[in-house]
Amino acid sequence: MPAWPPNSSTRVLEVTGWAAGVLDWMCTASSRRSRCGRTGKVRQAGQIGLTAPALRAFCDSLTAEDEVAIEATCNTHAIVRLITPHVARVVVSNPQKTRAIAEAKVKTDKVDAAILAELLAADFLPSVWVADEATHALRRQVARRANIVRQRTRLKNQVQAILHRNLIPRCPEADLFGVKGRCWLSDQHLPADEELAVEALLRQIDFHAQGAADHRRRARTRRSGARRGPAADDDPRRRCDRRVVAGRRCW
Repeated sequence: MPAWPPNSSTRVLEVTGWAAGVLDWMCTASSRRSRCGRTGKVRQAGQIGLTAPALRAFCDSLTAEDEVAIEATCNTHAIVRLITPHVARVVVSNPQKTRAIAEAKVKTDKVDAAILAELLAADFLPSVWVADEATHALRRQVARRANIVRQRTRLKNQVQAILHRNLIPRCPEADLFGVKGRCWLSDQHLPADEELAVEALLRQIDFHAQGAADHRRRARTRRSGARRGPAADDDPRRRCDRRVVAGRRCW
């Protein structure tokens, strides 16, 4: 167990406001920081606005011996990226495992920041893994593609709903939105407004399908680029496998 009081000061950013909604978050988002000095007592140090200039000003007040604790939230990665070069360590707290905060009778920004400061100073703060920039980029790309697929599914369901409420039988083709399926769909008799709606939905489906294809192409390029490396060519086992395959082809 580390000695108390800690050798370095401990500062905590308690990011709050997400539960109030997106609009309220954008207007009232703020951070509260606490500092545990060498006496082991927590001193409140006011609030910090969640903007890049405000965080840079806060970073200027940090030292290389400081340790910063941040409770995990939607924009934690951006905050960690700004603060990490200025301090000794940045710990992202797992809010689901911080029972001292979850079970507290009085839950305010001030109290939460003080609890995080005490737990970090005692090295009892449960942390989460902080991904690197490449992993975050891959996560965002996967999330965008998943959103595109959901949107495309929703549009296809709307087309099926139009056919259902107009008593159109099931399409005999395997894919209603393929070439043969669309030819069958164009032969069906629908009210004028429903025909316009189907045409608009098909255009949106094609747009989202192109977006999903672009994401697949980028992901394939990223994977192929990761596989091609000097280490793969220098591996003697891979060179041996290539010779074996070449020999089998000659047979």
